[in-house]
Amino acid sequence: MQQSVLLITQSSIPSDWEAAIKASISATDRNTIVCSAETYSQTIEATRSEIALIIDLSECGVGIDLAEKHDIPVRLLCHGPDIRMDLENSIQTGFVEHQPYIEIRIVEWRTENKAAKTVDLCRLRSRKTPARSIGDVRDRTVNWLANTLSRTDDATYYDTQKIQITSGIAPASWRLRLTTLINLARIVKEQCLVEEWNVGTIKGDPKLIFNGSLMNSVDWLPPNPSLCFRGDPFGWHDEKGNTVLLYEGFDFRDGKGRIVRNINGKEEVIGDFACHASYPFLIQNGDQLYAIPEMSEKASPAAYPVTSISEEWEESGVLLDGLQGIPLVDASITHHEGRYWLFGTRLDQDPDTTLYAWHADSLFGPWSPHQCNPIKTDITSSRPGGTPFIWQGRLIRPAQDCSTTYGAAVVLNQIEQLTPREFKEKTVAIVKPAPRSRYRDGLHTLSVVDNEIIIDAKRHVFHPLAPYYRWREVLLSKQRKSPGDTDSS
Repeated sequence: MQQSVLLITQSSIPSDWEAAIKASISATDRNTIVCSAETYSQTIEATRSEIALIIDLSECGVGIDLAEKHDIPVRLLCHGPDIRMDLENSIQTGFVEHQPYIEIRIVEWRTENKAAKTVDLCRLRSRKTPARSIGDVRDRTVNWLANTLSRTDDATYYDTQKIQITSGIAPASWRLRLTTLINLARIVKEQCLVEEWNVGTIKGDPKLIFNGSLMNSVDWLPPNPSLCFRGDPFGWHDEKGNTVLLYEGFDFRDGKGRIVRNINGKEEVIGDFACHASYPFLIQNGDQLYAIPEMSEKASPAAYPVTSISEEWEESGVLLDGLQGIPLVDASITHHEGRYWLFGTRLDQDPDTTLYAWHADSLFGPWSPHQCNPIKTDITSSRPGGTPFIWQGRLIRPAQDCSTTYGAAVVLNQIEQLTPREFKEKTVAIVKPAPRSRYRDGLHTLSVVDNEIIIDAKRHVFHPLAPYYRWREVLLSKQRKSPGDTDSS
């Protein structure tokens, strides 16, 4: 007999969201039985022998009662540090408390443990209104529940710590309205600010990254000209021992980034494309060093040979086979246990939040997608933020925390499992900007080159024409984008 999933909805007529979840579960070839919070007892009495798992969307915990009575595991969507099952009320509470992100967990309650374990979690951007926050969560969870149904072994759980599920009440409506007004005022203020990024280096052992005082020792490049910035730095040491920097040079006046090479303070544009270019990730392949700049508008990731004296790049580099049509953002590559691994986000799928991975036998491909793509959904630590490196025998993947602002900090993730079927990492350190520095409002790229650390950081600067430049940047980006560049394959 085929084992079924019992889906408990809030009312006898499922909402569009609940119906979409049912459809996604059914698409996994599982029989899905739907009942409401009012009729669950009658339904389970008639179908008890068929049901292997309960998914409870009622937000009132009736699934836990069923799990206790019939010894069936139940999964619930829970929110926040208090692990609240009343999802909508809890998201609204987090909204008025100005929580920097929305943390959603799929938790599983089993009778023998008398507590729940986290099957998976994601952290999403906190939106400016409670309705948008709730809508975003529902959009994200439609397929998520179905995708985790194969996780049955405790070894696959995100977190083995037992947790207690709680409930609460919704905040007063006046608090929701007041918080919305505060958020709107912040939006108006932010529209008048531009981000001024700059690049710096720190001489010393890479262990400085982990001791908390790294940002107090940065040797910054000279301040940028007005309405220009430098960011996304990478580098190497040439045969003369010079540090060669490669980074994005951005000018708000034309809304486009270019790749700049800097040797001993002398800047030279080597990558000026028809599209926006940034994040010139460096990787050695045999005797040749290659840069793989982000050109997500073009959606054709490519590698460009680079030296300290190489000429300006031509429009086409060496294409990465298998990634054509993917608007890849901040591609970062490492060689791990005999394979090349590429981490990146997608311009068309929340690039600050949702992490994807590909693997290949060669730098140039063909690249194959990770079986669990997207491998991570976390506004605090998904988007790549520099070169992966080895620390105390473990692979460290720098990532960006974009929960409070774009590029708030660099999060160092230690990769614990990485195969074509598995991925698991944990945060081991966070590098934050120095609060008294000129560039104290965020940082988002960190690279290690021998005994030198290359980093960037930003400050927010008021400019009366900032709203115009923001609008113009979006408009020019749309004009540069070629039709069909965002193939969702």
